[in-house]
Amino acid sequence: MATPVITSENKILGNNFRLYLIEESTNTPIPTENNVSLSISNESIDSTDKRVNWAQFIDGVKGWTASEEFHYTQVKEDPGFKLVQKLISGDTRTQVIIGKISEEGDIAFKGYVRISGIDISAASNELMTCSMSLTGDGELEIVEKTAAA
Repeated sequence: MATPVITSENKILGNNFRLYLIEESTNTPIPTENNVSLSISNESIDSTDKRVNWAQFIDGVKGWTASEEFHYTQVKEDPGFKLVQKLISGDTRTQVIIGKISEEGDIAFKGYVRISGIDISAASNELMTCSMSLTGDGELEIVEKTAAA
């Protein structure tokens, strides 16, 4: 198998890497806007015994978090507004997709998150923004779909 060539054409631009809220009634991904980050971690458990001079570890529990910044609106259909409403109502668990979804194909991550925190900022003469912290609740699935031929 040939080694794939990585070029600027097959790299993902930051504005194409988004957080999508999964609409529960239709299972439709609704994109949110602005900045998103994803962090995946693996806990290391020390398994060193007294007979060796070097530390040894085994894999532990995996986890993931995400954060997002977006412009806050009063439009009830806006995914960001829906996420804020979910936190306020106590319904903090929701399904999301984080990545690139397009007609050329998908490369993304899918899973359930718990909304762990929201910061709303409204500086004078600037758009109101919202920063949201999300904690993965269970497995993070890799979603890959190639474009239809």
